[in-house]
Amino acid sequence: MRERNPTHAERNAAELAAIIDAMADGLVVFGPTGEVRSMNEAAYRYVAGEPPSTGAVPAPSQGPRFVDAEDAPLSPGKSPVARALAGETVRCLHLRTADPETGRRGWVSASAAPIRGPGGRIDGAVLTFSDETGIYRLQEERDDLLRAITHDLRTPLNAIYLQAHLVERGNGGVEGVADRGRHIVRSCERMSEMLQDLADSAMLEAGRLPLNPQPIDLATFAGELLDRLQGGLDVERVRLALEPGLPRIHADPRRLERIFVNLVSNALKYSPAQSEVGVSAASVGREVRISIADRGVGIAPEDQVHLFDRWFRARGTRRPEGLGLGLYITRLLVEAQGGRIDLESAMGQGSTFHVMLPAASLDRSSVSPASETR
Repeated sequence: MRERNPTHAERNAAELAAIIDAMADGLVVFGPTGEVRSMNEAAYRYVAGEPPSTGAVPAPSQGPRFVDAEDAPLSPGKSPVARALAGETVRCLHLRTADPETGRRGWVSASAAPIRGPGGRIDGAVLTFSDETGIYRLQEERDDLLRAITHDLRTPLNAIYLQAHLVERGNGGVEGVADRGRHIVRSCERMSEMLQDLADSAMLEAGRLPLNPQPIDLATFAGELLDRLQGGLDVERVRLALEPGLPRIHADPRRLERIFVNLVSNALKYSPAQSEVGVSAASVGREVRISIADRGVGIAPEDQVHLFDRWFRARGTRRPEGLGLGLYITRLLVEAQGGRIDLESAMGQGSTFHVMLPAASLDRSSVSPASETR
């Protein structure tokens, strides 16, 4: 039996459907009572959070859920679909969206227009929207950065101003001037650390931070590092307990030092003054697990999921300090060297950070000697 050739109208319909599905913007067609009749693939992805199955794009029961600043549904007077069904054409409304079932939130630029039937009767409405979530998040990150710089860098800068004015007045004699000079140096060092964090985070995100991985004997490395940190950190409270026969790790020594200093200084900062901080390491398969444990206040569960995020600073009983980049940079440095980092913590019982790094060799000739407890 000979196949029927598609008519001109059928070809046009197929072409139009392909064009609509190829659009980067979402498109939803509503009926006269606000029911969804159809939507293109971009709209489906935005509403459902996943690509549609092959074939015709099924239509979820409703389009994007537009909300106000308190996540309450928009009133009919502000909803682009309701306004279009009332006969109005609206263009380029910047709106928030939220899905109460999945918790996903976003921002879109939406336009809508009525579909008119015979005699001008409103037969439905068409909604188009473009996803602006990425732009808004970049703006939020920019605002967070500006707030961090203006607030956190101002603290050591104010200390420098104060101490410099006291020196200028000549109060306190020679000893007072020397003490204020030390305060100024510490504040300058703090500002330098913050600026270095900003520079390092940018380099890591761009994949441009140079790495020079090499085999590292962890027992020797950790012991020498703690010796160098004498006077800068309360390293007398740090106890090393490294597994005997530990294989060397494959890492950049400068970046490994930054990881150690960040985690050990955090552990000391959030622990009671006389408590110990434990640094241990063990071989796990083809990796070495380094653990830094404190006996501090712990980290709330709701904070743990965001602890390695950029700009995040834990709340509660932990004192927020710095720009919120220390653990974020630590995670990026670990991941850049083929490792991973995770956390165990319970309120009132302390926290343990686990860093997994690749072993340089499984050859036992590369193992380090048994380490003494420091």
